[in-house]
Amino acid sequence: MKHMSLRWAWRSVVMTAFVAGVAIAPMPMRAASQAKAPVYLISYSQTHTTFVRNFNPFQPAAYLDFTQGAIYEPLAIVTTAGTGHTYPWLATSWAWSNGNKTLTFTIRPNVKWSDGLPLTAADVAFSYNYGKTHPAADLTGLWGTKQLTSVRVVGTNQVALTFSAVNTTVLATAASNIAIIPQHIWSNIADPATYDNQDPIGSGPFTQVISFSPQEFILGKNPYYWQPLSYDGIKVPAISSNDQALAAMVSHQLDWTADYIPGIQKSYVAKDPTHFHYFTAYNNPTIGLFFNDSVYPYSLVAFRQAVSEGIDRTKVAGIGEAGNVPPADALGVSLAWPSWADPSLNAQVQTLSTFNLATARATLKSAGFTWDGSNNLIDPKGNKVSFVLETPAGWSDWILSYQIMAQTLNQLGMNVTVKQVDQNGFFADRSAGTIPGAWLFTEQSGTTPYQMFEYSISAESYFPTGQDAIAKGSWNQERFSGPDATAASGLLAQFRSTADQATQVKLAYQLEKIWINDLPVVNLFGQPWWYTYSTDHFTGFPNASNNYAIGSTYHYPDNVKVLTTIKPV
Repeated sequence: MKHMSLRWAWRSVVMTAFVAGVAIAPMPMRAASQAKAPVYLISYSQTHTTFVRNFNPFQPAAYLDFTQGAIYEPLAIVTTAGTGHTYPWLATSWAWSNGNKTLTFTIRPNVKWSDGLPLTAADVAFSYNYGKTHPAADLTGLWGTKQLTSVRVVGTNQVALTFSAVNTTVLATAASNIAIIPQHIWSNIADPATYDNQDPIGSGPFTQVISFSPQEFILGKNPYYWQPLSYDGIKVPAISSNDQALAAMVSHQLDWTADYIPGIQKSYVAKDPTHFHYFTAYNNPTIGLFFNDSVYPYSLVAFRQAVSEGIDRTKVAGIGEAGNVPPADALGVSLAWPSWADPSLNAQVQTLSTFNLATARATLKSAGFTWDGSNNLIDPKGNKVSFVLETPAGWSDWILSYQIMAQTLNQLGMNVTVKQVDQNGFFADRSAGTIPGAWLFTEQSGTTPYQMFEYSISAESYFPTGQDAIAKGSWNQERFSGPDATAASGLLAQFRSTADQATQVKLAYQLEKIWINDLPVVNLFGQPWWYTYSTDHFTGFPNASNNYAIGSTYHYPDNVKVLTTIKPV
């Protein structure tokens, strides 16, 4: 501990040089009498070539740069990590009333914003109601789905949320998906979708923008934070690829990441088994291939079925993801919630999940697709089929997985190409549904498959192409709509109205039948929470023996629990 300041000062110099690609020689030790250097956690959430100074919690990728977590916080943290945990946060408690239609939160006393003003129940009510008047700020999606009817201050320190109907599933969404914002700042912001919020005021642990450049920024300690903090902030370097991240990790220049690392035991852990660790959890829905289901010919169920039959999931998971994930079936329920999968659908699920080009061709032919003399697939309207698989540049596992999928789909004549784009552009395109063809991403998680269906196939979760679905609280990136989406909405309403699991399972079976008949998303493989950490400089990260939160740096609100739990060595 005596030379902590010298070590941290040296790490700062090395990190700056590393990001800039400059080789430097060790500097001589400085006198111990010099001022103590700040202790920064060095971490990043996802790859960035450069940073743009924007700490708006309502931007599509706010969870990827610690805006959500370090700067803005929820009322409670409800996580599926381990066997599930619920942590009171800006709210100390909550209770149901009004026939289980009103949820009342008691707000933590003596919490201040980072400018020193008190955080009050009025701020909390404002944060919810701001999403009603500004759909881009409806992070819970409860206004967009018409589940919330009112949010109001009760007494001096409580906020009551009233719902249109009983909802036994809503606590995690209502308490955890929200980012509480200060009324005295955001009441003056006319359009939260475009405000860049360069100097944020939040309640989180690290709110102060100490420095900012396109290659690195530092978030310093909130001087008024309501919990004790044992270190000074977060240093976030711009890491452009998984390979660059690994180089920084093995050089002891990254403390915490959410990276996919091929052969992680050999390429990372073995470099310093005492300090280098990883932990992967699978309590999630699957990763799938999303088309815009409102655009022809992706709107044809037979097309999506043929794509499912034309992908070798075992090869994608085994080679593209280096065997670090299990292949999923087309339904996508069995990995995360095996007891909720309808056994009567097994044969249909098996056919759609099995790689068989002959079956895929037959599926296409029966729907009116043909092939020209060069084996180009021609849709029923006479157009040649082609589409783009878009991925953030540097995501090496996704790139390889795309290439594997493109290889077999091109054997069906689909003319698939893989395109790498800037990460910010990818997330914006994904949220708006404007990616040319199809892409991989995730559905929301939960202790039951309810959220997977609510966010993906409910009529209430549908937003037209061009609107930011995720900013509106929806993960219906495939733009699934129509009579079956309306039917799914009714089943989900019944699911919310009961706490009886046997009834919920029966309703889930009906939702699964809609899913497998329409195949809105082509599920591919299990979604892990990639996560590495070094105990070189910090301890207390989640692991197999203490799985208190999801460890991926980008996972909000779990990341604020990790940030406030870890401590410097």
